[in-house]
Amino acid sequence: MKKLISLLTTLMLIFVITACNKGSTPEAVAKDWVEAIYSGNEKTVVSLIYFEEEEKKDKELQKIFSGKMKKLVEQTAKLAKQNGGIKKIDAEKARLSNDKQYATVKVNVSFNNSQEIDSADIQLKKTKKGWMIYLDK
Repeated sequence: MKKLISLLTTLMLIFVITACNKGSTPEAVAKDWVEAIYSGNEKTVVSLIYFEEEEKKDKELQKIFSGKMKKLVEQTAKLAKQNGGIKKIDAEKARLSNDKQYATVKVNVSFNNSQEIDSADIQLKKTKKGWMIYLDK
């Protein structure tokens, strides 16, 4: 029971931190997104992704996309667990486009039981809501 309460408390904390940081800087959003992927938080992963208005209205597309993201999140969370969990997530300084509407942030993830570092360039788009993950669909 204590483990369940601890897990729920941790998930709530991640949600609150993500909600507070949402959109603030490209680095913060990229780091929050990667952290959500590795921790298995599918809802946060999807909520930080930018969708065009017509894509938001297409329920079938949303269903397919959510299914694919769920698989990605499950596989990545499993990888983190196999490597003893996340040791550290670092986001490098964002590289902004000339019009400052797009950014690329390199995020590095290190694990507790491995010397290997997982790195990814995360694309973001500036929106009315702040910075969001931009997947070239």
